[in-house]
Amino acid sequence: MEKAQPRKTSLVNPQARTQAALVITNFTPDSITAGTGAILTITGSNFGAARGQGMVEFKDANDGAASFFSALPTDYVSWSDKEIQVKVPSNANGVAATGEVRVTNNDLVTVTGNKTLFVKYAISSVIKDDVAYTPYHVNKDGNGGYIFRADNSVNAEAAQSFARALQTWTCQTAMNWQLDAQRTSTTVTAEDDVNVLRFGSDDNLPINILGRTTSRY
Repeated sequence: MEKAQPRKTSLVNPQARTQAALVITNFTPDSITAGTGAILTITGSNFGAARGQGMVEFKDANDGAASFFSALPTDYVSWSDKEIQVKVPSNANGVAATGEVRVTNNDLVTVTGNKTLFVKYAISSVIKDDVAYTPYHVNKDGNGGYIFRADNSVNAEAAQSFARALQTWTCQTAMNWQLDAQRTSTTVTAEDDVNVLRFGSDDNLPINILGRTTSRY
C-alpha cells in the first residue's frame, strides 16, 4: 500500500491580513466652539488603542472650509479604540469651521464622518511649544477695550454699518469695542498702535477670503 503524503498548503500572500474597517458612528456635541477648550467626543470603531500617528482633522475656515487641518498633539484628551476626545482647535495652523470631521488611525487609514459639525464661533489661540493658549486682550484704551479708526477710503455708509455691527458685537461679548469718529491715513497693517478699519483687495487677501483680522501678541 502506498503511503499517503501530507498535503502542503500555502498563502498566496503570507503578508495579507484582513483589516477591520475604520468607522465614525457619531460625535457629540453637534454644535461647538473652537479655540475655547471645548471637547468633541467622537465614537466609532478601530481608532486604535493609542493615537500613535493618528489624528483628527477639521475643516479650515481660513480657506472657506476647502481643506482639512489636524489638531495639535496636545489637543487630544483621550484616545481609545472606540472613542476619541479632542479639543476643537483655532490657531495659526487653522481655524475649525462648520463641516465634516476626519479621523486617521495609527495604520494611516482615514475615514470622514457623514455628519456635519457646526462651529458657532472661534477664538484665536497662540501656539507655543505645541500647546495652544488663549490670549487675553490688553486694556489699550483705558476703558477695557480697543478703539478702531477707519481709513480715509471707507465711505460714511460703510463706517456706520460697521459701527452698528460693532455695537452688537460689544453687547454680545462685553468687550468694549469703539469706532472713533477720527479717521486715519494709515493704509497698511503695521505694529503702530493704530487699529485700522479698511477695505481689502486681491493684493492683500488670500484667495476665497473676504476679510480678516490681524492681531499682535
